[in-house]
Amino acid sequence: MNHDPYHHAPKHAVIPLTRISWEADVTNKMQLWMEETAQGRFKNETQDVESYFEAQLNRPCIAVSSGTAALHVALRLLGLKPSSEIIIPTLTYAACANAVLYEGLKPVFCDVNPQTWCLEGEELVDALEGRLKAGARIGAVMPVHL
Repeated sequence: MNHDPYHHAPKHAVIPLTRISWEADVTNKMQLWMEETAQGRFKNETQDVESYFEAQLNRPCIAVSSGTAALHVALRLLGLKPSSEIIIPTLTYAACANAVLYEGLKPVFCDVNPQTWCLEGEELVDALEGRLKAGARIGAVMPVHL
C-alpha cells in the first residue's frame, strides 16, 4: 500500500463524453470561417457556412459569434411578451440567465436531476406546475447540457 500523497491511481482509458464527426468539407469550411472571423472579416465565408448548413438541414441558418449570441437570437425569435418566464436549470452558465434578462424576460431557476445534472422529469414538472398555478406566463424552457 502506497501512502505517498502524490501517488495517483493507475490511469484508465478516457471515455469521451461525445464524438464529433464532420465530413472533411465541413471541417474545411469551419476552419476558413474561423480564420476569417478572427481577422474581423465576416461576409464571404460566413455566407458560405450559412448556405451549407441551410442546404444540409433544409431550414434557415444564422452563424453567430458565440453561444451567448445564439441564445439572444433564439429568445428574440420566440417573440415573447416582456416578463414571460423562461425556465432554466440551476446548473448552467451565466449567459443563459443574462440572455433572458437582456431580452426583458424573467429567468426562473429549476433544480436539476442529481443523477444527470440536467432538467428533466419530476423537477421540471414540479417547476412548471408550480409556476402555472401561481399564474405565471411561461415562455419557454431552456435546457442546458454540460
